[in-house]
Amino acid sequence: MVTDFPLPNPGSGPTTIALAQDGTHYFDLHHTADDTLDKVDPEALRQNVAAWTAMLAVLSGGIEPEPKRRKQR
Repeated sequence: MVTDFPLPNPGSGPTTIALAQDGTHYFDLHHTADDTLDKVDPEALRQNVAAWTAMLAVLSGGIEPEPKRRKQR
């Protein structure tokens, strides 16, 4: 989930973007014998990959974020 996408503000430093991930259960299995890929929630992994892919595409100049358009009837 993108949580911070500020508009450029000249003179205030670089524009930043950050992804905030839900780490609620991160340490439940982290660095234990059960810390294996089969324990990863596939939907959470898909969401994480999609968020990082979109962020990197925007930062690389590959795509521009566009406002949502209203559907015409």
